[in-house]
Amino acid sequence: MHRIYVIALLAAVCLPHSAFAQEAIDGMMKKETVKRVVASGITNQLAFFVTLNPDCSSRGEMVVRITNNPQHGSAQTSTISGYLRASQVKEHPNYGKEKVKGIALNYKAESKYTGDDALDIIAFYPDGWAREIHLDLSVR
Repeated sequence: MHRIYVIALLAAVCLPHSAFAQEAIDGMMKKETVKRVVASGITNQLAFFVTLNPDCSSRGEMVVRITNNPQHGSAQTSTISGYLRASQVKEHPNYGKEKVKGIALNYKAESKYTGDDALDIIAFYPDGWAREIHLDLSVR
């Protein structure tokens, strides 16, 4: 059995297990809207995408693309190594012992900007499905 996690670093739970609206398209694509509150003036890590086997090894390479850039800031993805969120570690204790390789999604608002912003991404998983995510941001 394979585990796939999208870990939202600014939320208490990961994306697949949260109450976000999801719509399956042909069983291969899911669409969802996520709301975040972020701090102005700093780089905010919005999400950490990772796919893992039960032994905590990688299931394969993911691709995360920004399909609609924010109007009042910049967004970028980068490959990093990080720890899983506490909710996943509690359910699967072996996952929390080591850093795992994944893709971080970062956002930084324009200098001194506060207000609303948004961006869209698409995440491609190694097993042939994808997730489109619209992020509504409240910059404070």
